[in-house]
Amino acid sequence: SVFDATFLRLSIAAVVLVLAVVVTRSWHVFRIKPKDLPFFILFAVFKFLSDYTLFHALDNISVGLAALLQNTAPYFVMIMAFFLFRERVGRMTLFAVMMGSFGCILMSGMALMNQSIEVSGVLAALMSAFFLATFFVGSRINNDKGYSTSTYLAFVFVGAALAALPFSNMGDIKDGMTDISVLFNALALGIVMTMIPYYIIGWSTKHLSPVTAAVICVSEVIFAVIIGTLYYGEKLDVQDILGILLLVGSIVMISFADAKKNSKDEEPSVQSD
Repeated sequence: SVFDATFLRLSIAAVVLVLAVVVTRSWHVFRIKPKDLPFFILFAVFKFLSDYTLFHALDNISVGLAALLQNTAPYFVMIMAFFLFRERVGRMTLFAVMMGSFGCILMSGMALMNQSIEVSGVLAALMSAFFLATFFVGSRINNDKGYSTSTYLAFVFVGAALAALPFSNMGDIKDGMTDISVLFNALALGIVMTMIPYYIIGWSTKHLSPVTAAVICVSEVIFAVIIGTLYYGEKLDVQDILGILLLVGSIVMISFADAKKNSKDEEPSVQSD
């Protein structure tokens, strides 16, 4: 079920993270201030909702449409960053996000025009994009509080797995894990597709704005198209190539805008020295 898939993804990522802390004896990862516990609980719930709504969307609409809608996350990040961090969105940043979105539409949207659309699936995918955006914002808040990426991920994944536990059917999960192929896919989902990329996202927000990190993450669509072409023999059309170029251009543009903003922020301190 959707809840079972959500729990598997989150619990495997959580277990691997906790084991890594135990093996390396990095006990400081679990040390937080009591006043910050509500922050970690809140964003753990957001992570649970992000995964649940994504799997619900995949259960009702095509993978391509779900991925396309989830890639609206940068827009939600922009809005949240503006209100929470007073992060001003420049014209170049806004244009880069729009250009990247258009590139995504060209790569995955054109093939979806003749498909029937389930409203609940579309709404779930958009909600997943919103809750995914909270992960980027939460990473920024975590950095401002002085905690490591490992601390943020450990509390978020453990908390999210616990949130999913009451809704999961442990009997079905246990039976499914007896199948080697299911076990392998579950481990790949929890480690390769969850723990590793989310750690990279959390780490990147130490050096990039949440908006920039979110736009760069949209580049996963490029790799999906390339893998589909090389591994599955899917045809690479002109709109796919144009979409890739637009998305790469948007990443370069927003990275340049982020670097320009950072250099401006550093100017006063340089002049005062």
